[in-house]
Parts: sequence; C-alpha cells; structure tokens
Amino acid sequence: MGIIPLPTGGAILSIRVQRSTTQFVWLADPTDREVWQALDAYEKIKQTGFGFRSEKYVYFTPYETQDSIGVLDVYKSEIGRRDRMFCEAATALVAHGDFKKVFPSMRPGVKVKDCRVCILGTAQVKADFFARGGVMSW
Repeated sequence: MGIIPLPTGGAILSIRVQRSTTQFVWLADPTDREVWQALDAYEKIKQTGFGFRSEKYVYFTPYETQDSIGVLDVYKSEIGRRDRMFCEAATALVAHGDFKKVFPSMRPGVKVKDCRVCILGTAQVKADFFARGGVMSW
C-alpha cells in the first residue's frame, strides 16, 4: 500500500498485489469512510482476498501479510473532505499514467510486464463520478 500526493493537498491511496510479472493496482479515496473501514478490518486480521474476473472465469486469491497500514493513518483526517479532487486525479492517472514508474515491481529482480490499474468503486466514488456526469461500469 502506498500514497500518491496530489497538488490539491489530497492524496490517492494505492493498494497493490503482484502475481509474477503482472501487477494489479486499486486506487482508493482517502476521504472515503468505506475505504478506512476495509483497511481497519484488514489491519485487525492481517488478511484479505482479491477477486479477479475474466469473460469465462472468476478467481479469488487469499492474501495474508504482516504489513501495517499505520503509515497511512495520517490520512484518516481526510475522511469526509469533498475538496480533494480524487476522481479527477485518479481518472487522469488511469488514462495517462506511466504505471511502471508510478508502481515499481513489488518483487526484487522481477520486472513488471503488465500493470492493471483500477479505481476502487465505493458508494462515494460512484456518486462522485455520476455527479460529474461520468460513467463507471461495474
């Protein structure tokens, strides 16, 4: 997990998992209470799961770690702020970002060949996109 600071004073939380040379990244809004509820639960039990869907299959990968989210706690004070432009910044990153620079390999000696970046679709993020006339498919 990591932080991408924004010029607006806000940030984007990044949640990453890497399988071999493919990295999956979810961009999360630190002003979103739903994100913190999930991170707090993760911190408590030190495990989560990642679901992946293709046209034919659905995969679920359990994930356990000793990583701490404590370094992210400073961003909890952002909960409820609506002036941080998360949707605009996350959309720009997905559309125009150089993912290999922004999200380096999580495994020493293993180059990332493919990086899939998504915006974590919480109720708040969906509402923000729709309020701006955006379309998100789930």
